[in-house]
Amino acid sequence: MDGATSWAWGDLDRDGFSDIVVRKHGGGVESHLVAFRGLAASAPPYWAAAPDLLSGISEPVHSAGVVIADLDGDGAPNIITLSLREPGAPELQLLYWRKNSAGAWFADSTIFETIETTESTLFSNDPHFADIDGDDDLDMVIGREARFGELGVQFFENIGTPDLPIWQQDSSRVAFVNQNPPGFVSWSPVFVHANEDTLLDLLLVFEIESAISVAVYPGIADTAGLRWGGNIEALFGHNFDAGPQQLLPFDVNQDGHSDLLILEGSRTGRVYLTADSATFDRQNYFRVGPVRFQFTASALALNHDSDFEKELLAVGHFASFFNDITTFQSYKKDTLLGMELWRQTGWFSPPEQFNIVLRFKYQITDIDNNDQPNFAVTTDMHFFQAYENSDANLQGTWKPSNELIAPFNNRHLQRDTLYFDPSFADLDRDDDVDLLVAARFFAGPDSGKTQYRFFENDLRQQGVVWHERPDWLSGLDTDVLFLSTFSDLDLDGDQDLIIGNNAGKLVYFENVGSALRPSWQLIPDVFTDMDVFSNAAPTFADFDGDGRPDLFIGNQYGQLLYFRNESIVSVEERSGRQPSSFGLLQNYPNPFNPATTITYEISNAGLVQLTIYNIRGQIVKKMVETVQGAGSYNVVWDGTADAGLPAASGVYVYELRLHKQLVERKKMVLIH
Repeated sequence: MDGATSWAWGDLDRDGFSDIVVRKHGGGVESHLVAFRGLAASAPPYWAAAPDLLSGISEPVHSAGVVIADLDGDGAPNIITLSLREPGAPELQLLYWRKNSAGAWFADSTIFETIETTESTLFSNDPHFADIDGDDDLDMVIGREARFGELGVQFFENIGTPDLPIWQQDSSRVAFVNQNPPGFVSWSPVFVHANEDTLLDLLLVFEIESAISVAVYPGIADTAGLRWGGNIEALFGHNFDAGPQQLLPFDVNQDGHSDLLILEGSRTGRVYLTADSATFDRQNYFRVGPVRFQFTASALALNHDSDFEKELLAVGHFASFFNDITTFQSYKKDTLLGMELWRQTGWFSPPEQFNIVLRFKYQITDIDNNDQPNFAVTTDMHFFQAYENSDANLQGTWKPSNELIAPFNNRHLQRDTLYFDPSFADLDRDDDVDLLVAARFFAGPDSGKTQYRFFENDLRQQGVVWHERPDWLSGLDTDVLFLSTFSDLDLDGDQDLIIGNNAGKLVYFENVGSALRPSWQLIPDVFTDMDVFSNAAPTFADFDGDGRPDLFIGNQYGQLLYFRNESIVSVEERSGRQPSSFGLLQNYPNPFNPATTITYEISNAGLVQLTIYNIRGQIVKKMVETVQGAGSYNVVWDGTADAGLPAASGVYVYELRLHKQLVERKKMVLIH
């Protein structure tokens, strides 16, 4: 995607799969075309580099644009490019590339001889072809450099035949368009159905005061034929996140209706599907290319719709003419024509008056266990804030809930300690989230010092109460910091700690203590060869469904990087640790499908019984019934009953007994 200025889409080799041709600029005025062959494979890559698709194409140095269209109607797509007639001249020529008998491309300079247009910039206006007048040949629209107060859209009707087109400019069809510009600059005009009637509408990109969007000029049919005017509308009604640069209509899902690919300024593209025969569905678009922002990016794994597929909340920073923008984009994996792409969902609505920042740390969790999500964030100014949303879909209004983090809610110049980099996780497995937070001191002998501090969440009737747990710091090197997160990387049922530092490296601390009393051991080689640049913000989740946590990580350059976990790990019973008390921990994950881990601790040897019951009190499965020594143990329930049959969805109770005396019971939920 780097350097891409134009895309074209079509089946060049006529094998039934769409190919892609990309115009790339490496700097200066020189450019080149790159072709990718569409494949039928069900796994990446979906397109493979295929230079043979462009065999014979040798362009002038000053060339731009690329379009694929079957102008002669023979079923074989042709390629159209733009170039200057001679170096340094302002006059453009359109080159029409067709294949000879040997299957190599050659330029036919006669097709567009009658076209006269000038353009000082080659990179914004690819021609677009459609049958406007219904005579079974393709007409053309192209943009040109406009005078002040007009757009400069040119329409050419083909009054010849498909084999021998004759282009006649008809300015009357676009008179309203040229006289009613929505902005100061416009480019990339295309024809597509964008409203509920059957007429082709004219879309183009426009810019006004640094805001870039897409305008729709509705098609109007009268005795003079089809033209474009009426009430100008903005596509989707608002600006785009990264600034549209090129519009490309094509039928992505092959349902007979044109969808829309929009190439963006962030060197990515978005596919907007038609919800029906007329309108584009903004809530159902797919990202083509990397998720990327202008400046510092970070990501957070979500399980929003409880379908056991991890979703992604990506956050990044853009700079605009008037102010800077922090944007939140939520994505779900979805399938389009056998390709697995990210589809933006619009689930997350950020808090109003959210502080615009370049560096920040955020998490979504439920601090007070009231089934209403909390959004906790610190900024680069170390302001620690919390919000609550009454809408499980994260679309409601985020209201301040700083009372949940009262001991850490920084008020500028009002306290001698600033708290930042919060990470929430259920460290003691009591079914609520505890907190790791960095503290910077500004008074006394520790002035200017920063260290991590652990706090246990004690849910009481009157609210959340935080108790500091310095014993949980055992083995943690508190000098290593910037952005922390928790994940069970070794799949032993407890939370491990991963920290991204300012040098772009990840540091891994394995939790080698008991689940009730965490203790940390530095494992230096896990991320040795991984350089993710400064301000590395990691998040872990099982994105590919193989049971192992994968990594998404952002950096200060606006990139989000994905690393798949291909390690070989297993969950085994662990013993040899000597806890001082009994304990039955909440299973993890919960709800679960198909398996979950149950962790328990015993302080002295004896007969241990771990049994699973259904909600009616009937035994479903005896997990453990044996003599065990003091220690911490993990047992995995695979969701089957004693008879080996899958257990039904529902609530189950698991019970721990030592010496046949009840220790504890807890509930868990199985969902199929």
